[in-house]
Amino acid sequence: MSQESAQILESLPQLVAAGDAATIVGFERHADKAVRKAARRALHQLRSRGIEIPAEPVATWTAGRELAAMRGDTDPAARLDVTSNPGATTMVLVDVGEAGSILCSFVIDGEDRLLACQAYSQTDGQRNRLVQKWHTGDPPRRVPVDWLRSRVTWARARTVAGGWTTPPTLDQLADRLGETASARPESFLGPLLADHAPAELGYDEALMAAECHRWPVLFAIEPLVDRIGKEYDAVRKPSAGDEAATDDAAALTDVKAPDDGLSDEQRVDTVRHASAGDEAVRAALRGPIANLFEDAAVAQWQSGEDGTAKLLVDLATQLRASEAPEQHEWAPYVLRFQVSALAVRMMRQQQQQQQLASDAPA
Repeated sequence: MSQESAQILESLPQLVAAGDAATIVGFERHADKAVRKAARRALHQLRSRGIEIPAEPVATWTAGRELAAMRGDTDPAARLDVTSNPGATTMVLVDVGEAGSILCSFVIDGEDRLLACQAYSQTDGQRNRLVQKWHTGDPPRRVPVDWLRSRVTWARARTVAGGWTTPPTLDQLADRLGETASARPESFLGPLLADHAPAELGYDEALMAAECHRWPVLFAIEPLVDRIGKEYDAVRKPSAGDEAATDDAAALTDVKAPDDGLSDEQRVDTVRHASAGDEAVRAALRGPIANLFEDAAVAQWQSGEDGTAKLLVDLATQLRASEAPEQHEWAPYVLRFQVSALAVRMMRQQQQQQQLASDAPA
């Protein structure tokens, strides 16, 4: 007999004397047979004295409680991806309701326009595996769900205000997104990274971490390219017998650049001078480019790269706050990637035209 059972048996005479039927009733289902038998005898004595015996509490079972335990973590979760759609951010929301889980995917461009929206049903197992994969860090990097919802509702409002059509699926998700944000939500990284130092990265390394090299052309850059060409031709060293205009995109991005005698610093200065005072460039740097840097910072933070995240979120903040963002030390390097994107676009258009010409009947 265990010590606990012995103590219960020893206390029963005192409980009977005190008429404590409620306590004795609790012993009727004790694991020890001797305790159960002694409890029944004690209750019989109380009944013979006219003491009312309370009903024994009944153990209950509900499917809801068991189901909740089986479903695991049912809190909503969020994630950002800046690699799947160059020049845009894919925001993913996993939400849970009574009917099951749903995975919502929203594609938002640098102008805060909602380009695409998809929703998929998930099993609890699929949801749990996905969320566990997202939250593998120590501590887990959790994107605030309310912040992501506000980003999506803000993008929806911007899209409608601009006269563009929103994806039909979006209306079905309105209840999961909540009220429309009254302003563009600020990045949540500011307070989190306030005490972190930015990573010491080179220009190209940092911009490639932000996927800048994969962005499409984000603004009307052609007038800037024309000015860059004039600035470049004024300072370059002509090759022998070279009377043709220089391939500006190649020269400025070091893609098959000619031997022009210019250093990379001189090429950067050429871009800086050509972009000075350009309001279209300023609007792009403060708007879509800063927005994409901010989202790239979140992606880096999710991966545990706090220093790179700090560098990018600070860069976004500085570009937005500057009266002349084109004079920021990083601006010419960003614009060179945009010039390169224009060159790639023009090359593809030329290839398509050549293909159409070759396919045309003779």
